[in-house]
Amino acid sequence: MINLNRKWVATIMVAGLWVILAGACGTSTNKPAPNVNSTVFLSTQHINGNIVVSVNVKDASDLYGAAVTLSYDPTVLKYQNAEAGGLLGAGNVQTNFLSAEEAGANGVVVLGYSRKGIENGVGGSGTIANVDFSVLSKAGSLVTTTSIVLKDSKGNVINTGSVNPSINVN
Repeated sequence: MINLNRKWVATIMVAGLWVILAGACGTSTNKPAPNVNSTVFLSTQHINGNIVVSVNVKDASDLYGAAVTLSYDPTVLKYQNAEAGGLLGAGNVQTNFLSAEEAGANGVVVLGYSRKGIENGVGGSGTIANVDFSVLSKAGSLVTTTSIVLKDSKGNVINTGSVNPSINVN
């Protein structure tokens, strides 16, 4: 029997989400959708002694799926878990959400979230994911998006008005 550690399995699952997303979206030119700009930004809140970093999108149009990679200082924060935000589940459609620490990389979390099946994307603003960290040190850490990919219902990349947004977590 093959024994894979949890990080490898989760990384494989996140990669699989993109395969599902690509298939569900139909034919893709992988060109940015014309005249579409969405802004991705991070926000934080303190809950029960932990810090929750929310990955948010503003002014989305036909948003079908998102893949986001976050980096942080693992000597200051410890990844606990992540939950899907409500944006892509709007209209009571089924969604896929996967999150995992990147295999072999300390301080990196990969998130994947998409609608399922032949559905239209969503428009507007909201939360893609909430990522829960426990605090190991009061030194503070910068949480940074090292990769952001948003796709529309046709599989095209949606332009974002943000370049690797980050937030100081104290």
